Amino acid sequence: MSLHAPPRGWFIASLVIAVIATVAALLPIPYITSYATWVAMLAYIVLALSATSHKRNRRSRARRPASNPLMEWSDSAPATQR
Repeated sequence: MSLHAPPRGWFIASLVIAVIATVAALLPIPYITSYATWVAMLAYIVLALSATSHKRNRRSRARRPASNPLMEWSDSAPATQR
């Protein structure tokens, strides 16, 4: 099992669920306060599953930077012209 950083959307979702669980443990929220521990566990499960999923997000792939012709020229120029 390989771990990687979860996609931003899943991380935010698990963070929101964890905040709801924390607030529910401190303040009475109907239907959630009695299950605050389970809601917190749900947040952890969402985060763990998103970090171990095999499908990678398209945006998370490392992209090759565009080549800059000026940088290529300066690398190939003799040291006296730099």
